[in-house]
Amino acid sequence: MAPIKLYIDYLSQPSRAVHMLLLEGKVPFEVQLVPIQKGATRSPEFLRINPNGHVPAIDDNGFILYESHAIMRYLVNKYHMDDAWYPADPTDRARIDQLLDWHHKYLRSGSSQLMFSTQFAKALGVMTDEQIVRVAKEGTSILKKSLRRIEESYLPDDTAFLMGQKRPSIVDLSFANELYMTVELAGFDISAWPKTKAWLKRVEQATPNSWPIANATLTKVLKARAARKAKAVAAGGASANPTSATAHPVAGAGTEWSAEARKLQAATIFSAIREQLSSPAGTEAIKKLQSTFKFVVSGPSGASSSWLLDMKTGKGSVRELPAGASDKADVTFTLSDDNFVALATTKLKPEVAFLGGKLKLQGNMPKAMAFNAAVFQNSDIKARIQEAVKTLPIQAKL
Repeated sequence: MAPIKLYIDYLSQPSRAVHMLLLEGKVPFEVQLVPIQKGATRSPEFLRINPNGHVPAIDDNGFILYESHAIMRYLVNKYHMDDAWYPADPTDRARIDQLLDWHHKYLRSGSSQLMFSTQFAKALGVMTDEQIVRVAKEGTSILKKSLRRIEESYLPDDTAFLMGQKRPSIVDLSFANELYMTVELAGFDISAWPKTKAWLKRVEQATPNSWPIANATLTKVLKARAARKAKAVAAGGASANPTSATAHPVAGAGTEWSAEARKLQAATIFSAIREQLSSPAGTEAIKKLQSTFKFVVSGPSGASSSWLLDMKTGKGSVRELPAGASDKADVTFTLSDDNFVALATTKLKPEVAFLGGKLKLQGNMPKAMAFNAAVFQNSDIKARIQEAVKTLPIQAKL
C-alpha cells in the first residue's frame, strides 16, 4: 500500500493534531502542504479533496476523508493503534467523543475568534478596528469559560490527561494543539488555570517523537518574532546614539527617486521593477493583477520612503510617494529595507514574514500573494532584480 497523503498547513491546529497521531502510530504518510495564506485551500485541485476548503484531509489509497476528529478516529481504528489513543471500551470512548464534540463549540470557537481577530483580521482588511475589539472580546470570553470547564470538570487528576486517562488520547492532541498556538502566538495567558497549564506541558512531554516535528513551523515563526523584537530593541538603542552612522545613497538606486529614498536598498529594486513593466513579463503581470500596491519601507538609520505600484492602469507605473501622502492602494506592505530585499529576491516567503512579524499587510491578502507570484517569482523580473541586487553594498540578512 502507498503511504497516506496528508493534506495540511502547519499553522492549522487540527492539522498538527492529525500529523502527531500519524507519527505516534508510526503510520507511513507523506505531507502535501496546502498553504492557507496563499489561498491553496480554495484551489480547484484541493476542493476536489475537500469541497469545504479546509485542512486537514487525507487520501488513504483512494479513500478521502476530512475533518480532523473523524480522521483521527479512522486512523486509530484502521491501523490498530494503541488503545489509549481512542479506547475500545464503550464508556471510555463515549467520554472521548463527548469532549471532541464539545471542542468545536467551545475551546476551538473561542480560540479561533481570538486568534483571527488579533493576528490576521487587520492585515486581511476584513474587519474594522471596532469589529476586531468586539470579536476578540467575544473569543476571550468563550475561551475563559472553556478553560474554566476544563479545569473544573475534565482534569480530575493533576497527573493525568483529559477525562482522567493515564496516557494522552486523540482529544488531548486536539485540545493541546489548539491551546498551544493561542498561548504562544496570540499571547493568551493561562496562568489562572494552573491544572490546564500543567496538563499542556504533560502532553508535550508525553509526545517527544511527534510534538517537536508537528510544531516545528510554529516554533520557527515564534523564534522569528522574538528575533525581530530583539533587533528592534537593538536598533532603537543604536538610533538613540548620537554617534550613529548616517545613511548614504545606495549604489544602483535610480536618480528618479528622492535623496531620502536612495538611502534605501529598495530604491534599486523599484528601479528594476520599473524597467520591467514595459517587458512582456511586466505586461503579463499587469494583466493578471489589475490592482495597486503600496510599499512603505524603512531603513535602520531612520530613512524611509513609500512607493506606489499601479498594476491596474494602462502600462502600469512605479512612483515614489511624497512624505505624508495618503494615496490608497488595494494592498499596502509595510516592512524594513532588509526584509524588502529578502522578499523581492524570494529569500523570504510573504506568509512567513507576515506571521513572523516582519511584514505588515493591509488590504486584500490573496492579491498580496498574487503580487508575489506575478512579480517577485516571475523568472524574467526575478532575474532583473537579482542583477540589480548585485550592485547593493549591503545584502539582506534573514
